Amino acid sequence: MTNLYFLSICLAATYLLSGCSDHHNKGLKSGTYQEAALNKQQLQKLDSLFSHSIRNNTINGGVALVARNGVIAYHKAFGAKGLTDDEPMKKDHLFRIASMTKPLTAVAILQLWIKG
Repeated sequence: MTNLYFLSICLAATYLLSGCSDHHNKGLKSGTYQEAALNKQQLQKLDSLFSHSIRNNTINGGVALVARNGVIAYHKAFGAKGLTDDEPMKKDHLFRIASMTKPLTAVAILQLWIKG
């Protein structure tokens, strides 16, 4: 019975871990806006939107990534990392947003409840 239990555990682990492999996931590759079939003017609007928002202190910094058809056509960092330091934002910055969707979900549920 112990061997059957061990074999079951091994098979289950193999099955679960096979889903972790990335051989089927090609992921995104860097490319140009032409390869992604995107409009260059629309991507340039992102530059001006972020620059305008940083100048007006609407945001302190950010990272934008636009991908289409598996091709990254636009990936830029803007502004600074924090409110108190002027260290520039990097493309690979880790944003710690925690559970920010919970309040949004709660508000949406309350609005639906009020409407009936």
